[in-house]
Amino acid sequence: MTTTATCSLLRLDQPGVRKRLSAAPVGEYGLLEVAFAWHEHHTRSPKPPTGRREPILTTELEGAAERIVRLLSTVTWATATPIDPAARRPPWIAEQVDVPVQSFHRTTRLLRAEWRTRRRFLTRPATPRAASRAAIALFRMATLLGGFDRPTGGLTVNTGTVEGADTLIEAATLLGIAAERVDRHAGATIVLAESDKVSGLLAASGWSPELAQCG
Repeated sequence: MTTTATCSLLRLDQPGVRKRLSAAPVGEYGLLEVAFAWHEHHTRSPKPPTGRREPILTTELEGAAERIVRLLSTVTWATATPIDPAARRPPWIAEQVDVPVQSFHRTTRLLRAEWRTRRRFLTRPATPRAASRAAIALFRMATLLGGFDRPTGGLTVNTGTVEGADTLIEAATLLGIAAERVDRHAGATIVLAESDKVSGLLAASGWSPELAQCG
């Protein structure tokens, strides 16, 4: 691979990038990722409990539900099912994440506690590198849930809550990436305009350290 090819800027719409984000190793902040997803999407389930399983959240974009199910594998037996298979238009793939009824309350209590103490990972980490890894984990999940390329370069990440947006601003600041918050009727959009730093963030989020050096 030539230097030019290796260091070309990554974009979400490039083949395989969302898949790399979804398939990244669980790492030490997997539960933090799920807690972010749960906080952003846990009230949006269109389906009632079936008796044996109960939904905990829904996702709208490719790769998000698949990663959440894998991250929850040490906590409970989660599954993802399409909400409307006929409406699948990648990257728009709406899915519902379900857990067994008997583990629903335990799982949601765990996620609620993780979310309430999220700032400790960014402000009181064991090491500075640990804080960066936590910030990257948050952006990985946020990008899978609501990330889109900007036409002029960089990335926008839609959030459903003010708390989620504020957490991403804090994470971006920690990573040295300029971020602007644009409030919407419901939630906010985080704008990351620096294409080179966004490319490095996508590379690091997809566990590609050789590409992250180019960001």
